[in-house]
Amino acid sequence: MFLHSKIKKIFPLFLFCFLCLATFTQSESSSDQIVIEHNLTGSWTKRGAIQFVPPSAIKKSNKIREKWIKTQIKNKPLTEKELEMLTDLANKDLYYSIRVNCGLHVTDLSVCNVMASVRARDLVRSGGVDQIILHLGDSNNILGIDYLTPKKDPQIGPCKIAKVAKFQSFKTNAFISQPQIQPKPILHKGYGKDKSEEKKPQKSFLKKYWFIALPVGLMLCVSMLG
Repeated sequence: MFLHSKIKKIFPLFLFCFLCLATFTQSESSSDQIVIEHNLTGSWTKRGAIQFVPPSAIKKSNKIREKWIKTQIKNKPLTEKELEMLTDLANKDLYYSIRVNCGLHVTDLSVCNVMASVRARDLVRSGGVDQIILHLGDSNNILGIDYLTPKKDPQIGPCKIAKVAKFQSFKTNAFISQPQIQPKPILHKGYGKDKSEEKKPQKSFLKKYWFIALPVGLMLCVSMLG
């Protein structure tokens, strides 16, 4: 009896812990991270990660009709060397590039990646503000990236930016573009069929068997006259 009473007291606590663990595991497994890399020091290094929004979560929300779904992004702080290299790219009017894994389960970006670039000068003069839009396919693979900066410098060619960029990290707005399911076209009955396949109107009994009905009728008339 003593053991039975102890189990009855512990069981509700055990059930509560189990439900909390299941909820936490489900929330963790429902989203993945898409790694972002950039090349400022001669090799590709991790810049940050974008939180992937699964289609199941979008269907449950009221944003299913929106073209872009805003998501969270975490950027790593930039080192002094990276800021100097970014400023040097801006002075030479070169491009700053990023790349992401082409699929959620791709860990080696050198094998499969999607890349995009912007003018380094535009990125520096905007204070590190940029925007990333990931375009997904039907199987949640990444088909392409839109990489944008708010400011566009009309000047072309090398220039001299006096001071090295001072922002500590990129200020990024990240969006995920889900594949849009288009409605199926409504075809009229018989649309697209060959005219020869269309059903012909049914003939009446007399039109179909006139060659039998005519002699029988003539024979009946002759017999009645005789």
